[in-house]
Amino acid sequence: MRQPLWDKYETALLIEAYWKIKADANDKNEVVSELSLRLRNRASIDIDEIYRDENGIRMRLAEIDCLFNNGHSGMKNTSELFRKMTKMYAEDRETFEQILMEAKKMEMNENNNQTRFIQWLENNAPKLKPEIACKMLMIGEEFCLKMKVLSCPLFETTDAKTIKRFVKTVSENKVFHMRNKKNHSAIINATNWYAYYVKTELNMNEKEEPEKSSSAIDSAIRLDDVILDYFTEIIDSYPEFEFSNQNAVGELVKRAIYIFPKNQSRRGNVLFEIWQRANEGEFDLYIKRALLTDSEYAESLEGWPKTNDLRGRITRKWREKREIIDYLLPKLDIAKRNLSSSTDVCKIETYVNAPVDEVNRILLESYEGVSKSEICQRLSRYSTYQINIALEKCHGVLVQKKYYSTENISDYQEMAETMLKVITKQFDYYNGYTSAKQLYNEIRPRLDDFFFYNNAFDSRQEVYDLAIHLFNQEKYKGYSFVFANSMHIWEKEPNYPKDYCGLLIKYAREHNNTFSREEAMSYLEWIGSTSPSATFSNLIYTTGSTVFFQYAENQFVLAEALNIGDVFLSNLEAQIENLFGVDGDDYVAMGEIDDFFYSTLPQLPNGVYWTPLLIEDILRTHDMGYITIEAGKDNDKKTYPAAMVRKKSQYRNFGDVVWNEVSKEYSLPKEFTSAEFRDFLLDKGLIRGAEKMWSVHKTVEGDLRFYWTDNNGRVTIN
Repeated sequence: MRQPLWDKYETALLIEAYWKIKADANDKNEVVSELSLRLRNRASIDIDEIYRDENGIRMRLAEIDCLFNNGHSGMKNTSELFRKMTKMYAEDRETFEQILMEAKKMEMNENNNQTRFIQWLENNAPKLKPEIACKMLMIGEEFCLKMKVLSCPLFETTDAKTIKRFVKTVSENKVFHMRNKKNHSAIINATNWYAYYVKTELNMNEKEEPEKSSSAIDSAIRLDDVILDYFTEIIDSYPEFEFSNQNAVGELVKRAIYIFPKNQSRRGNVLFEIWQRANEGEFDLYIKRALLTDSEYAESLEGWPKTNDLRGRITRKWREKREIIDYLLPKLDIAKRNLSSSTDVCKIETYVNAPVDEVNRILLESYEGVSKSEICQRLSRYSTYQINIALEKCHGVLVQKKYYSTENISDYQEMAETMLKVITKQFDYYNGYTSAKQLYNEIRPRLDDFFFYNNAFDSRQEVYDLAIHLFNQEKYKGYSFVFANSMHIWEKEPNYPKDYCGLLIKYAREHNNTFSREEAMSYLEWIGSTSPSATFSNLIYTTGSTVFFQYAENQFVLAEALNIGDVFLSNLEAQIENLFGVDGDDYVAMGEIDDFFYSTLPQLPNGVYWTPLLIEDILRTHDMGYITIEAGKDNDKKTYPAAMVRKKSQYRNFGDVVWNEVSKEYSLPKEFTSAEFRDFLLDKGLIRGAEKMWSVHKTVEGDLRFYWTDNNGRVTIN
C-alpha cells in the first residue's frame, strides 16, 4: 500500500539520526534500526511490515544527505517537507530543536494520550474509524494552533478550559467552517467524541467541585447534561443491554440515550430512545410497545401520529436525574426477564405478537406460492415486521419472490440432502467456492423426480433460492454458507470481495498470481457470466483497475504479488529519473528504452517481467511524477504506450511529442505521406511493429497542427 507522508516530528528525528551517523559512520546500522523501531512504535494507524522499515529509513537518509550537501551526494528526489526541515536546521536551529523536543516528548509519554483515545474509540464507537477521527482532529488542531487557541498539540493539552475553547472554535468559527466545508461535520463529530473521552476518561474538570453528600445521580437536570451519565450507577446491573449515546450513523448525541439488547443489530431493536427537549427537564421517550402500559400506549396514540404495534412515544418532565432512573428500572427488569426467557436473545420476538398460525395457514393454502405483499394485504392489521417474524417461524421457503410451505414441496427432505452433498463436494473441488451455474448443472439431473413434481422449481435461480433457504436461513444440519449477488456461494467468508473481481483474485492466487485474457474469460464463463468478454473488460478497466496489472499482450498479474511499497517505488522512480537524465527532454519514447533499463528495476515474481505496459499501470496507480501517453485515442491495452512524460511538462498528448520530434529534425511546415509519417513514428520509437498500419492519421486526430489531405494519405505539419 502507499505509505503515509512523513510529518515534521518524524523528520526532526530523521535529521537527528543523520548527524549521529555523520559523527560515527560505524553506528549507522544501529542508528537506522533504532529509528525504524521508534517510528513504528509511534504510529497511530494500522501499519504493515514496510512502514518506516530500515530500507525506507536509509532511502530517506540519502535524501537528507543530498539536501545537506547541495546535491553532490545522496538522492535528489525528495519532498518539500524535507527541504523545509533541513533549511530550518541550518537557519533556525532554535525552532528545529523545539520540534525535536516535542517529538521526543511524544515518545516519552508512556500513557500516550492519542493511543489511549484510539483504543477508547475502538471500544466505544466501533463504527467510527480511529484513523479518520485523528485526521479530522489534526485539521482542527492546525487551525487552533495558528489561532493561539491551543499552545501545544491537542493530544498533549491537559487543560479542560482549553479543550472547551477548542471544541467551540472548531464548531462555531466561520473561517474554519468555510475552509473545511466538506469535512466540517466529520470534524465536529470527531471533536465531540474527543471531548467526551476527555471528560469521561481523563477526568478533566474546569474546577474542583466541593464534595456533595448526595450522589451525582440525585442532582438536578440541566440542558447541557450528557444523558448517558445519568445511568452510570445502573449499567453494571444490566449487562444484557447496551447503553449508548451514539446514533445510528455513529455520531455522538449528548442529549439522547439508546438502550437495546447487546450482541445484535440495533436496527429495529432499540427498547428505549430518550431525548431531552429544548425545555429543561422535559423528555421524549420512544419505547417498545410491549413495555408501555395501556394508559401510556393510549397517550402515545393521542399525541404521536406514528404510534404503531412496535413502539410509541410519550413525554415526561422531571427535575431530578433519579426520577428518570426510578421510572425506567421496572421496565428494564421486564425487558431483562423477557430476554432471559427467550430461546434466542438476539431477537425481540417476545415483544411482538407475530401472526404465526395465520401466516402458516396462508402458506398451506397457496400451493403455487404467495408473495409477501399478498400476505400483508390479507393480514393488514399486522405490521410487515410482525409478518416477517411469522414467516421465519413458519420456515417459509422464499423462491422467486414467492413463499411456500415446506409441506407443499414434494420430497423436500431428499432435495435438502442431495443439495448438501453436491455443494460440499463442489466446495472441496473448487477450494471453498461454487456458483449458481455449477450447482444447477450438477443437481438438476439428480433431482429429476423432485423437479417433475414441483414444476415451479426448474431454473438456476430457483435452485439458488432453495440453497439460500437451506444454508442461510435454516442452517440445515448446522451448515451455514455465504451467498452473494444471486450467483455466488462460499463455504465461509472469503478474504476478497464477493464479486467477479474477487473471484478473479482467487483464480490468480491459485495460478501463481498471473493469468491470460483467455484464461480469465473462460473462468468467468464457468462461473456463470453470460458475456465474459464484457465482464472481463469491466474488471480490467474499472473495478479491478488497481488490482490487476497488464505486463504483456493479454497477460496480467495480481498487483498484490508485486509487493509494491516505499522501497519498490523509490527504486523505480530513481531509475526512471536516471533514464530521463538531467538535461534531457521531458519525455522518453517507449520504443527507445533498451533492455538494460529494465534490468535495473525492482525484482518481480517468477514469470513476470518488466514491459512498458507494466510501467504504465504502476504510473497510473502510484503518483511518481510521470505519466504515459498513447499513440492516439483508439489505442487499447493490447499495444504499448507511446512515451513516458514528466507530469510537470508542456507535453500533454501524443501530438505534442510528435510535433517536437518533427520540429527538431525538419524546418516547418513539413509534408509526409501517411507511409512516411508512420515510418517516422517507428524510427522514433513512438509506435511498434504493425501498429497503426491503416490508421496512422488517427494518432494525431483533431490536432490542428497536423493537416491531412488526399483522403488521409498525406499530412502537412505546421
